[in-house]
Amino acid sequence: MSVAVRPIETLLLLAGLSLAGGCTTLGNLFDNPDNTAEPAEVVDFEPVIKVRTVWQRRVGSGAGNLFLKLRPAIDGERVYAATRDGRVRAFDARTGESVWDTETDSPLSGGPGVGDGLVLLGTSDGEVIALGEDDGEIKWRARVSSEVLSSPGSRGGVSVARTIDGKLFGLSADDGTRLWVYDRTTPVLTLRGTSSPALAEGAAIAGFDNGQVVAIDLSNGQPLWEARVAVPRGRTELERMVDIDADPVIEDKAVYAV
Repeated sequence: MSVAVRPIETLLLLAGLSLAGGCTTLGNLFDNPDNTAEPAEVVDFEPVIKVRTVWQRRVGSGAGNLFLKLRPAIDGERVYAATRDGRVRAFDARTGESVWDTETDSPLSGGPGVGDGLVLLGTSDGEVIALGEDDGEIKWRARVSSEVLSSPGSRGGVSVARTIDGKLFGLSADDGTRLWVYDRTTPVLTLRGTSSPALAEGAAIAGFDNGQVVAIDLSNGQPLWEARVAVPRGRTELERMVDIDADPVIEDKAVYAV
């Protein structure tokens, strides 16, 4: 007696046989405690540049387990460094000699950034602090919406700071007066960290937690253009994270973002 098999039943039967045949292979893959790729062999090389320590100075005791974006900044012949407990110092870049030493009495979290004759810092209390580049004197303090984890910058009389709640603030370099605010919606789940705005001629370029890079007109805070670097994918908020936390880089009229 012949048995008629419908095409759909044949397809299901073949799929079941293929899956059963692959069980052994999949089982071997996941049962193996070490399925990582072998590292590449280390190749001997002759260093072209020999690095030596010219000078070093202790600025503070570090930030412990806190994730902060306090890193030295170089502008001309000066190096600027800041500590979590509010200390900011300037050094001669060639000799390491101290130029000035200022106590801000604030919990610093981002900076220093340099521009327009100012040394700029952000705080965990939602403040931007501007010091004089030459003498370290506190010129002004400006209140922003939340913690500043990235380095503020200044160009063309406008100081720019990025806050962790998705806002970009334009402040007067003269006195810290708020000139404009650009607001970008922040996803429900993000990494702790923000990119520092890159300042070009007439524009501030910043990466945001939604995977977009935006160029903002320094004169009025209006967007000039925006580009998507990453598209959120997945069903969970964790899978859909596309934060741009690395600082954008401007080189030869091109913008690079990660």
